[in-house]
Amino acid sequence: MNRLLALVILASTLIGCSKQVLDLRTESLENMVELKYITIATGRTLYVSEYKDSYDCYFPQPIIVMTIGEDGVRRGSNNVILIDVKNRPSFTTLVGYQDFKGGGVLNCQLLFTIDLAPKTEYQIVIDGNDKQCAAITLSRGLTEKKWRPVIQVEREFKQPLWKGGWCTPDETYRGSSALKRPRGPESVGENSN
Repeated sequence: MNRLLALVILASTLIGCSKQVLDLRTESLENMVELKYITIATGRTLYVSEYKDSYDCYFPQPIIVMTIGEDGVRRGSNNVILIDVKNRPSFTTLVGYQDFKGGGVLNCQLLFTIDLAPKTEYQIVIDGNDKQCAAITLSRGLTEKKWRPVIQVEREFKQPLWKGGWCTPDETYRGSSALKRPRGPESVGENSN
């Protein structure tokens, strides 16, 4: 009898814990968006980085490297990422191709920021040749069938200083960060001349 009582107490505790974990997971998924990168160009290596802070394109993180072979087969890392938009209403990314032809490296790259909305999925479609890249961002709500274009704000590259950002700061994106302490003029000023 004591065993049965202990088992019932344990089971009810576990059910309560799993419900609590499920509630936390559901709450955190409310703020998540899915972003999928799609490459069209074959025979080139696509590389993608995200910047943890959109204010000045700070803290680049490579997230995807993949190739579509001449045979049409995709090789490389996963092309889908999840982004928490609670503290990050915008997302800055660098997309580009590397192409090793004739002993040289031909590449093109684009750096841009997009605004994100909860309960939305995004696709960034990239194409390129030896001289230039092109990308279009599309979005749709989770219950919608039709994709629509998203405004991409191109960012101006700058040479990063020690612990500095990779683009010119933009007040529009201040506070849109995956960092514990978002960047702003006070953190940029200490790293600039």
